[in-house]
Amino acid sequence: MDFKERLLKETQELAVKLNGLNSFMPTPAFVELDRENKDLLYEQQRAMSKYIQILGKRLELLNVKFEQK
Repeated sequence: MDFKERLLKETQELAVKLNGLNSFMPTPAFVELDRENKDLLYEQQRAMSKYIQILGKRLELLNVKFEQK
């Protein structure tokens, strides 16, 4: 697996995890969490979103199209 393939795979895996987190956040289980855990998950969501934007830009510079599986 070359560099571009590894970068694409990392981006796809992160997208799956971020989508999972985004799906969890509107659930009753999330609502029932204490404030500290909610705040940490919001912070994690922002960090993951920024990270995926960076990876997407790197793929764009390499002319690799990102498609979520």
